[in-house]
Amino acid sequence: MSWFGVETMPQLNYGSEKLRDIIYRNENSVLKRYLKEPFNIDGWRFDVADVMARNEILDVYHEVWQEIYQEVKKTKPDAVVLAEEWADAWEMFDTKQWDSTMNYFQAARPLREFAGTGDLFMDRQADLAKIHYPRDASHLGHRILQFLTKIPSQVQYQMLNLIDSHDIIRLYHMPNITTQAFQGASVILFGLPGATSIWYGDEQLLAGHGHSTEGTRYPMNWDVPLTPEQSQNFQLYQRLCPLKTSREALQTGGFKIISMTGDLFAFARFTKEEFFLFMWSQSDEVEQLEVSLADFGMSEIIQEVLFGDVTVNQEGGQLKVTLVAKGFGLVGH
Repeated sequence: MSWFGVETMPQLNYGSEKLRDIIYRNENSVLKRYLKEPFNIDGWRFDVADVMARNEILDVYHEVWQEIYQEVKKTKPDAVVLAEEWADAWEMFDTKQWDSTMNYFQAARPLREFAGTGDLFMDRQADLAKIHYPRDASHLGHRILQFLTKIPSQVQYQMLNLIDSHDIIRLYHMPNITTQAFQGASVILFGLPGATSIWYGDEQLLAGHGHSTEGTRYPMNWDVPLTPEQSQNFQLYQRLCPLKTSREALQTGGFKIISMTGDLFAFARFTKEEFFLFMWSQSDEVEQLEVSLADFGMSEIIQEVLFGDVTVNQEGGQLKVTLVAKGFGLVGH
């Protein structure tokens, strides 16, 4: 029996105690060997984790995941158990099965939709791809909140948020996606609770094509000088990365949606000392936004437009922001 009909990939029988010993229970099992010296890896990423150890004949899915988690943590307590899963997988975050997932559900799927594509999961199924619904800021905001309300905050901070991966066409390779829309999605990605995953080359708009996933796997460009557009995108990522890794508000701070009206999506990340306002508009018009700083325990902020076509004014404890059409921006201190 093969996995999904691929003859070179046998389907493993997790009903076998011997197999479980070989894969994860023995001290020299596959999973444990690489967690130890000299390899000392930081954890395991499990491909198609949602269909492992279950089929129409046998379903030991939760039992096996609990055993894997226990054996991994026993060998290396801080090792991460990261699963590929395209749904929300809320039932797996019980401190006994998974630490995190590739967060297609909260990040890649809704962000790409708002940028102008279809839903990654639904587009794979012909009947679901025919369903039409508003893909506006309200839809984006509610999809994000749908996830956050199900997942404990500590788990939210562990999620692997992404826009692109080896399994999907790069967003900026899609025929109707502008570089500006991709950059708007990137800014929001860095602001969401969780770890930010950059698919290699996204930071420099790596060449490729949108005809298949092979177009997303071009070799990295190390030597060819970047075009002005690529350089501008690279500089954006250069500014986003140190913010994410150095500011508490972007790691474990609060999250509050400020706008999900029309085509303007905005949210704040904050602590008692820090405040960041992330904005992304898909509107053809100039958008204006007003934020009450009192909602965040502040009367004023030392404002700084970190990037984006944004103008900001403060008056009476109100932060008034103007954003250009199809623009994005980050204001904070």
